Amino acid sequence: MATFMSRLKRFDVYREVPSDLTEPTAAGGALSVVALATMALLFLSELASFLTTETTNTMFVDPSTDGPDSRITINMDITMHALPCSIVSVDAQDIMGSHQLDVGGGLIKTRLDSNGNPKGSPGESFSSLGLTLESARQYKGEGCRVHGSLFVKKVPGNFHVSAHAHYELAELYFDSKHPMNCSHHIHHLSYGEQPVDTSDIRHVSAFNPLDGVSKVIEPESAAGGGHDHTISFEYYIKIVPTIYTELNGKSTRTFQFTANSNSLEGHFQVPAVYFRYDLSPITVQFTKRRQPFLHFLVQLCAIIGGVFSTIQFVSMFSNRSLHHVMKKARQGKLG
Repeated sequence: MATFMSRLKRFDVYREVPSDLTEPTAAGGALSVVALATMALLFLSELASFLTTETTNTMFVDPSTDGPDSRITINMDITMHALPCSIVSVDAQDIMGSHQLDVGGGLIKTRLDSNGNPKGSPGESFSSLGLTLESARQYKGEGCRVHGSLFVKKVPGNFHVSAHAHYELAELYFDSKHPMNCSHHIHHLSYGEQPVDTSDIRHVSAFNPLDGVSKVIEPESAAGGGHDHTISFEYYIKIVPTIYTELNGKSTRTFQFTANSNSLEGHFQVPAVYFRYDLSPITVQFTKRRQPFLHFLVQLCAIIGGVFSTIQFVSMFSNRSLHHVMKKARQGKLG
């Protein structure tokens, strides 16, 4: 065993110099302080980089094909200032020919008084078949807030908020002096499931750019053209499929969109607020990343080794230079 250990010593490239053969210097002490300070500073910088997350984005054409029953969730919260809940309906159409009147399911209607304050019970039933003329008149002058989710096929189409499904009751509330008014406020509109954390996404507003948009028709301008002169609103929406991947690898499929709007004045029997949407073939993927721990360790080793080697080189160079100068000085004195 002793023979093996003695042979192993021959391969030692980190041989120790006895302490009595070394001499500490003030310059060496100063360089050691500089080395420690430099390593501490670089360590903190590398630690901050390791703890920081970044979000990268890529764009690609999604090769996956969805089945005919594939759906998109539309999350909405819209207030119609001058249409009572008894006649408000949300209708959905698509290019496949599907047309749904008064989509229910996940949508809830809340009555609003003339000042916009809630009244009654949210989700109150407003079936036109169950309303008499007398009971329907109690809603005159009210507004309606529609909020919740609806599900549409993953094809271009539109959904609109109007009185199309309950037009037979509209004459109870509107006449030539008070035509149907589609003034509205969009509290929220989004498509698909919303990412949990979007703090690292630069253009996070692209997930709900219409939030807070209001379109108001003054009663005087609405009545200016008579009963058959009304104003409809249209929003043209381009939907971009989006995948958001968290640090833990969990992916959320959602949608960003851009929107333009327009108002149309004309002789519309039933004006409406239209949301016409089309889907982009390009998918955007946001991926949240953090520096791997192994990479962090490698960087720390590089910092320690790099600073140590550099300071050692500087120390060796300065010592040799100092010894050379002192040697020249002694030779000059002897001469």
